[in-house]
Amino acid sequence: MNDSREHPRCYSVRRLNPFQGVIQVARTADTRAISLDGSHWEIQIQAQRPDDLWGGVSPENSTQFLRFGTWSLSDGLRQVPAHPLLDLTAMFQRAEALIDLLEENHQRLPFPLEDRFELWLLDGKDRMPLAMMSSATDDEPCHRYRSAQRWHCADRSCDDFASPMSDLAHPTHPKDTDPHPHMSALERLVWIESGHTLAQWFERDSGGGGKGLAITGAESLSGRHLSAEAFPELLLRQAWKEDATSMQRRQPHER
Repeated sequence: MNDSREHPRCYSVRRLNPFQGVIQVARTADTRAISLDGSHWEIQIQAQRPDDLWGGVSPENSTQFLRFGTWSLSDGLRQVPAHPLLDLTAMFQRAEALIDLLEENHQRLPFPLEDRFELWLLDGKDRMPLAMMSSATDDEPCHRYRSAQRWHCADRSCDDFASPMSDLAHPTHPKDTDPHPHMSALERLVWIESGHTLAQWFERDSGGGGKGLAITGAESLSGRHLSAEAFPELLLRQAWKEDATSMQRRQPHER
């Protein structure tokens, strides 16, 4: 029996780029429950994928988390249709154990953040954290990232991302075609400040500081330690070297 089965965990992780809140997670070695609101949970159970009913054979050792049902305090467990070749009795027992874990820890919501590995877009001049791009609970994703990406402030389906001050300074022009001008302006400002160059993974510590992990193309930054104050509390730096209004004036109306 491994440690994760002996010591079930309840934690949360951030949904990033753009930031869309946190996901609450309760898990053991082979089950997990995830929730976006802390009330309605999706129960997932790790199982061997059964062979296809039409004769196809699943790859060897092809285990994955399968959606078993949903759960809430008010409605209890509601199962979803499952493959008839799965051991549903065993899966139900594991689901019940996971639900016990949820009931025991429900009053602790929101669970503490566990994604202590953070990917930050760096300022193009001083190479300090500018905007948070991603996060992880372990360092495995840190070895896959190789270049900077664009930071997004909100989902493009968001219709209420507005800046009244920006509207006063720059009234709508008949030739404007961007449906999200305020969103685009902020993202453009961040992209300019970043210099279109580097992002770095940091392992945050209990005091809020962070150790910079290896970064290709800027080896001198690897292993550096930054204080908690170096990391913007709201996941985006609030002080700008570039003047936002002058930056907007330089943009053509035809976007």
